[in-house]
Amino acid sequence: MDTSPHSPNPSPERKRKILYIEDDRVDQMAFIRTNRELGYPYEYQIVSSCNEANDVLTRSTFDAIVSDYNLGDGTVFDIIHEIRKRSIPLIVITGAGDQEIAVKALQNGAADYLVKDLERSYLRMLDLSVEQAIANMAQERLLRTLETAVQQTETAIAITGTDGRITYINAGLLVQTGRSREEIIGSSLSRLFPDLVVYETASATAKSGGVWNGEVSAKRQDGRVGFQYLTLSSILDAEDYPLGYLWASVDITRLKEAEQELALEKEHLAITLATINNGVIATDGTGQILFINPYARNFSAIPGDVTRKPLLAILPFKNAATHELVPELSGTAGSKKEETEGRYLLTQPGNGEDRLVELQKNALPLPDGSTGHVFVFRDITDSVQRDAERQRLSQLESLGQLAGGIAHDLNNILAIILSNVLMAQEASEDSRVVRARLQAAEKAIDRAKALSKQFLTLSPGGDPVREKVDLASFLRSVPGGYIKGGTIQLNYDIAPHLPVVYADPAQLGIAIHQVIKNAIEAMDTAGHLIIRAFADEGDAETGRRVVIEISDTGAGIPPAIMNRVFEPYFTTKDEMRGLGLTIANSIIIRHNGSLRIESTPGIGTTVVISLPVLDEPVAARAAPVSRSRGNRVLIMDDEAMILVMLALMLEPLGYTVDSAPDGARAVALFDAARSTGGQYALVILDLLVRGGMGGKETVKLLRGRDPDIPILVSSGYSHDPILADYQHYGFSDTLPKPYTLQELRDKVTFWAPL
Repeated sequence: MDTSPHSPNPSPERKRKILYIEDDRVDQMAFIRTNRELGYPYEYQIVSSCNEANDVLTRSTFDAIVSDYNLGDGTVFDIIHEIRKRSIPLIVITGAGDQEIAVKALQNGAADYLVKDLERSYLRMLDLSVEQAIANMAQERLLRTLETAVQQTETAIAITGTDGRITYINAGLLVQTGRSREEIIGSSLSRLFPDLVVYETASATAKSGGVWNGEVSAKRQDGRVGFQYLTLSSILDAEDYPLGYLWASVDITRLKEAEQELALEKEHLAITLATINNGVIATDGTGQILFINPYARNFSAIPGDVTRKPLLAILPFKNAATHELVPELSGTAGSKKEETEGRYLLTQPGNGEDRLVELQKNALPLPDGSTGHVFVFRDITDSVQRDAERQRLSQLESLGQLAGGIAHDLNNILAIILSNVLMAQEASEDSRVVRARLQAAEKAIDRAKALSKQFLTLSPGGDPVREKVDLASFLRSVPGGYIKGGTIQLNYDIAPHLPVVYADPAQLGIAIHQVIKNAIEAMDTAGHLIIRAFADEGDAETGRRVVIEISDTGAGIPPAIMNRVFEPYFTTKDEMRGLGLTIANSIIIRHNGSLRIESTPGIGTTVVISLPVLDEPVAARAAPVSRSRGNRVLIMDDEAMILVMLALMLEPLGYTVDSAPDGARAVALFDAARSTGGQYALVILDLLVRGGMGGKETVKLLRGRDPDIPILVSSGYSHDPILADYQHYGFSDTLPKPYTLQELRDKVTFWAPL
């Protein structure tokens, strides 16, 4: 396909863009040569098939198309409809004796045809054919434009022959008369006049060369009386010979019905004001209410008709900070500024709840020359609360970034300490006192691990490591040691046959623990704790869900602080961190769920957790390769002490350990072992390495060398998204830090049994 545009001596006055479709290379060259020899004023593009032509037509436009009939992948009839849609004149080139094809092409919308000859002299006729086709197309477009304009005008138009029989009408006439096209075409022009007297007067004027016009009333087909302004004139040819008559009518019924239309408009305005979700009030110059719409009436402090009553007596707008009435909103002409905009409080009748509204006050000229005011307000309480929620989530994200970094470093340190403690325990079996102290230290480390996990739930990317969770048994196991002493009664109301959810048990346990802990602290030593769970079919948007409700009979949460309960470090209790609900909310959000709080001071609080029911199965851990791979283990970690401790923990089990501080060194050791005929039974990679290649990059390189080698990913970021979907990244299993000696042994012996 020749896609480069050619400009053979183009004339700036008659520059044409031509698409030439021809699959014969000789004919293509002849076309190019003829263009150059004769200086045709064309920019042209040459293609050789229907497919190429269709492709070009989607990207470019042309003044004309010249196409051979037979093409490599079809005929010109395969693309003629696409060309007609674009209103581009088409010239078809046929072979000698193909006159039937030429006629068919013309019938299907081609503008012209040329017949090929051996000398290709038909190309010398191309300029004339193209120009005539373009001119004809321009004329057709003009006629179509005029036809469209006549059909789209609201003016009713009819054309007759000299005998007065109607030969043409537009859509406007059908609309204006209410009759069908079949009823009008062929009928007498007199039918469009209200009576014969008017028609005879009008036709006499038109026949004499004049123009008759007048305003008439007539009964329409539907029985209604309409009003038109009629015009009738003769249609003459260039020599003033009469060809027929032009009849036009403008419907002026609406002008006659102006008062009715005005009343209708008022009705529409009343309906609009009655249905919009904005309050609208108009007052006179003394602040008396002239108009109030239903939305605003919902806030009225006085039932019934409130017109001619003072504005602030009906809608007591209060300062959002001081809760005092705002005098400048009295609606009186002397109330400070004529225009006011701001946020105020309105007390909602019935529940007594203060709602935050955004209000605009503007001057309203009245018919008597005085100035009143129009007030427009809308309730923005919910949107402000949503903005506050977004801001809270942003703060939570910032806190999470800090928490994640702290937890990562803490887990690395805990891994070193825990390894030493566990190994010391094994070495101190003869000293019960030393062993007891080490066990106490281990418990303290477990508490630090739990705190680190809570921090990690706040960090970015802490995706849940999901598995099937039976909520019925899970919820009964969560309260654990929290219900101790006192007279707190724990009750369950768990629906049978709850759907299985896919969740991270560790994270979900933390969230439930935090909520229960808060509930127990709210009740001190006495009260009722109720844990409910049931299925909710939801709707098309939310889908099936499991709802967990945790209710207490504590003091409740004051409304003044309700919007702060999820803020990090916000607490009303001494010696508390204020992270419980923050962490719980973060975990539930990461599970694509929601957490909300319902509280009544003096009665108690209910935390409602909603979790989606997922149908996707959780990928099972891949089984290790059955064949023996020896006892060599390769460990990569940027903490030197962790490398030392892992070697000390694994070598007594019979493993040979090689250590690497980063991914590059690990790959080098891996290659060196393979070059000497050896292999590793297992590789353990730290996910994040300061200043070097981490586990994510290293596993790709190792998998390329040995697709079957078991590779574990280890990280202080135990909630890193890679750990949540480790198999997707090429890992065989996970080893979150810090881990116990037994956890390490279980993982290693599972993947690299001796």
